[in-house]
Amino acid sequence: MGNALRFLVPALSAVFAAVLATCDSPDNPYWDPANVTLSSSTLVPQDSVVRAGDTVRIALAVHLPYLVSSLTVAMGDSAVYAVTLPTSSSVVDFADTVEHVFASPDTYDIVVTAVRDDGGSLTQALRVTIGRRLPGGPCAPLAPGVSLNQAIRDASPAVLRPRILCPEPGLYEQGTLRVFGVVKVAVE
Repeated sequence: MGNALRFLVPALSAVFAAVLATCDSPDNPYWDPANVTLSSSTLVPQDSVVRAGDTVRIALAVHLPYLVSSLTVAMGDSAVYAVTLPTSSSVVDFADTVEHVFASPDTYDIVVTAVRDDGGSLTQALRVTIGRRLPGGPCAPLAPGVSLNQAIRDASPAVLRPRILCPEPGLYEQGTLRVFGVVKVAVE
């Protein structure tokens, strides 16, 4: 067994040296900044409206983050977030989320930029539309039997009345509309 070890140790040393040389090789794809990838998306449920004051989440993913010197997310309203990336080469894929609250309704162009160690950069643009905040204030209670349609017309912006209607559970519109539970109708 001693003779076998004498031959095995040099052979293993040569194998480890070859593996290490391959890892440090410029041909290794895990050390080539050109292989860095970036993806980003808004995390907004389909067909939902994001309103001023709501939190918008931006999902980020970077392949080979240790080859990226900076990752920023410019929200389009002067806010810019710097994302801290792992520097260890043992982390091949990295994901994070940036959260932001837009104060005003508008369409914002969000720009995600990753600057690679070699000076190159990757940029992705996202667009998010922020609607205006629903009116707040007191609720105008409605008792069953009243015309819900008439109450909505009365609460229109041309009339100075509350714009939030809160019909109580029951039947409305001559029994053709039933309200269950807590309902708020925002008239914009």
